[in-house]
Amino acid sequence: MSASSDASPNPASNSEALLSELARLRRELTDVQHTNANLEEEKRDLELLLETNTEHSDNIEKELQQAKEIAEEANASKSAFLSNVSH
Repeated sequence: MSASSDASPNPASNSEALLSELARLRRELTDVQHTNANLEEEKRDLELLLETNTEHSDNIEKELQQAKEIAEEANASKSAFLSNVSH
């Protein structure tokens, strides 16, 4: 072998290395795309869950407010009754 053949890289070897690297990058890109799709799906699921929980919380808050108002009315009626009975 001559010194000049040692200094220049083998074109076939470089092509194989580049093709191998390209294949690896494509696999990695595919993995990232799948991961991104999964994360987007999880995000939609969490947003729906948050919306549902918020609506549920709002409903509970309304029910508690109604129960409080009923209890206050009952207490006022009881107080009025006891006031009338004691006189």
